[in-house]
Amino acid sequence: MRNVILILAFVCSSSIFGQSVRDLDEKNGFRDFKFGTGLYLYLSQVERDKEGEFLKNPDITVYKLKNVPTTVWGVKTDRIGLTFFKNVLSHVSIDFGSIYSDFTEDEYNKLLGFLESLYGDNYYVDTNRKSSNSLILKSSIWDGRNVRLELIRMKYKGGIIGYISIFNKNIHHKMLSSKL
Repeated sequence: MRNVILILAFVCSSSIFGQSVRDLDEKNGFRDFKFGTGLYLYLSQVERDKEGEFLKNPDITVYKLKNVPTTVWGVKTDRIGLTFFKNVLSHVSIDFGSIYSDFTEDEYNKLLGFLESLYGDNYYVDTNRKSSNSLILKSSIWDGRNVRLELIRMKYKGGIIGYISIFNKNIHHKMLSSKL
């Protein structure tokens, strides 16, 4: 009887994990930004981002929202970026903190709690960042079959910033393996 209960508990926990990460794949982005959709859908909302100018591949273009919401899930935002590969949305990033205002651990935990409520608490945590020289202070990664979401808190230019990076793994792989 005890073994049956343990097996049932394992099956239920696996099912919960699968549904949570499956939600990430099913949403395929955000409400207003769906991976695989064309750049033409967003042209009125975005402008070319100078941060993407270093890219030497003409098939990769980086844009930022013209009207950035002041907060996302209760945390002050700095920038929302969209990356397109061959004019198809492949990546969305939401930046928090700046050189003027640090992204605090409390803000990280607030976002982490919100993301846990959406996608569950079975995510990867990088525990190899114990060195005081490490740039990445904290990271939590939800890795679905098609979509990956990363929440990162890191040192940058004397301050502490963070970001949420969410991308379609298939399009991202094609982008990274494309020729310059």
